[in-house]
Amino acid sequence: MYESGVTGFDLQKRLSGLGVDCVVGAVSKMIKPSADRRRKNDRNDAEFLARMLSVGNVVEVWVPDDECEAARDLTRALEDARDDLSRSKQRLSKFLLRHGLVFDERTPTGRRKGNWTRAHWSWIESIRFA
Repeated sequence: MYESGVTGFDLQKRLSGLGVDCVVGAVSKMIKPSADRRRKNDRNDAEFLARMLSVGNVVEVWVPDDECEAARDLTRALEDARDDLSRSKQRLSKFLLRHGLVFDERTPTGRRKGNWTRAHWSWIESIRFA
């Protein structure tokens, strides 16, 4: 048995490939005595997991196959990239604002042009600092 976590799925797949019976357990579903929560170390964790497994008190987690795990990794990477882009835009926007630079171009009808458009990027590229 192994706790679910960063290395849980890979370790389970490797052990199963060697013919070793291994399950991945959902730690969040295991009820741990409050006294054990204060003494966190590998030995105590191993004893706790062995006790839980011996009494059948382990909720097994579904172990995704390699293709599913790759898709999940790709989804996470895409989400991280979107978050990074959003934070970068926020930082750039606030940096320019601190220097008194505000994009305020208008369309021929008088409507304000949006940020992060080609016109906005052209405006950003035109900015020069001393």
